[in-house]
Amino acid sequence: MSEEKEFLSNAFLPIDDPREQIVLMKEAVSSLASTMMWTKNQENLLKTHFAHLDKDGAFFAVWQPKEIDSRKFIVLANAMKPPVFYFSISLARANIFFSTVFRDITDVGIRFSRPDQIFKVQRRKDFRLPIPHGYVVRVDFDDPMQAPLRANRKISDISAGGLSFLVDEEELVCFPKGMILENMVFKLKSKEIMTRAEIRYSRPHESTTPTKQGKVGVQFLQLQKGDDQVIAAYVFEESRKYFSKFLYNK
Repeated sequence: MSEEKEFLSNAFLPIDDPREQIVLMKEAVSSLASTMMWTKNQENLLKTHFAHLDKDGAFFAVWQPKEIDSRKFIVLANAMKPPVFYFSISLARANIFFSTVFRDITDVGIRFSRPDQIFKVQRRKDFRLPIPHGYVVRVDFDDPMQAPLRANRKISDISAGGLSFLVDEEELVCFPKGMILENMVFKLKSKEIMTRAEIRYSRPHESTTPTKQGKVGVQFLQLQKGDDQVIAAYVFEESRKYFSKFLYNK
């Protein structure tokens, strides 16, 4: 099973208890939780925040940004049959995901029906997001075997606390657990991230390539101020795209 398929099958956990659903949505209101909503095929993305939950929990609302024209939004929604929107909401304990239908626009914001099903992804520092298929993100660092040369490798997955990269299987002996990799550099959304990192594991990796591969996982040691937020924002953004794939593949 590819890392992407494994992620899709394990990452999104259904919340079956209606009481837990209400607790999470109330948390979203009290914290004005960051919210992304979009239509099918990643279209019409809107960044906003959670704003309101009706007393009976039947409807909720997100803040309507000033640039969103009510009439145009309603026309867009009514053109969809049905008017389904997808949501990703950032909470302290978890990111929650769901799809639901547009209802109307009132003084409390853009209103939607309470979703029938909600999924959560735990917000753990070690939560690893696979780099999407078709994208290549690379990392380079001081080559531990050939200083002062630089090593450059393809990133396999990333989290707020670390990343993993791919090597030829025969190279695994060059990356033992506990080794410190100096001057590690990689880019996310054109932002350059610089850090030191400690190798936490080094092991064979299943691959479809002709050459046997290994995987090296590292923990960040000295992220610069704000870089952890850049990484967390990247994981948040990409996880919503995976959620769309998850729903389409169900």
